[in-house]
Amino acid sequence: MNGSLYEISTELKRIYDSVIENDGEITEEEYNNLAITKENLKEKVEDYCKLIALTNYDVDACKCEKKRINTNQQVKVNLVAKLKERLLEAVTNFRDEKEGKNGTTYSLDAGTFKLFTRNAIKFVTEEYRTNLLKNTLLSYFKELFVNKVLVADDYLFEARDRDEEVNSMLGAVNAIAKSTFETDLENKVIPYLSEWVDFTIEDLKALNIKFTFGISAYDLITDGTYIAQAYSNELGVLDTSAEVNTINGVDNITLGVNQLSTSLTIK
Repeated sequence: MNGSLYEISTELKRIYDSVIENDGEITEEEYNNLAITKENLKEKVEDYCKLIALTNYDVDACKCEKKRINTNQQVKVNLVAKLKERLLEAVTNFRDEKEGKNGTTYSLDAGTFKLFTRNAIKFVTEEYRTNLLKNTLLSYFKELFVNKVLVADDYLFEARDRDEEVNSMLGAVNAIAKSTFETDLENKVIPYLSEWVDFTIEDLKALNIKFTFGISAYDLITDGTYIAQAYSNELGVLDTSAEVNTINGVDNITLGVNQLSTSLTIK
């Protein structure tokens, strides 16, 4: 504890050094020695307050150092990314081409190092459309529950007519979403110009919605209606998030686009 701001007792300094050396672990004996009695009240309270101030100063210094290290890390990550961009250009301009069962592989023999690239199609989620579908669905079902069109014990759709009923519901959702889309387009909320495309059943199957809300363990066990309450916001939903699951393929999914992705391997 060189360069300390305050003078503290030798015993407290010994405990401090021991705890720091042992990565924050404090022994039972050391913890017992920290006990405050009536006899040492004034001395220990003063020492502990001094040490808290000193340690908080060190904590702030650590935060600054952590920020510096994180910034330095990001700078180097960005540099590596730029160098890889140039390497990809080199492979593109001076490559050898090879067809394989997993697609076309390009390579460049540069002596000590060999560079390999591979093209693949990657599905990239469109955040605006994903959130538009999520928010429209939640708003739509909230209205149904609030107005008692649906109740918690209802089966929304019979299994035999499910796709037909879902398509009917989807028509209403698309009408609401399209209206929102046109307003956002007019107000330049959307970061790109695009024509409206209806959402599909495959979009519904691919869209995973996560609810974050609070409910007591007792209600969770005894009340089977909490999902309906979440839709109608009776539980005070804190947050919802959405992600697109493409594990079953991307046919008829309009929540994103296929983009060409090129990966680089250095050997």
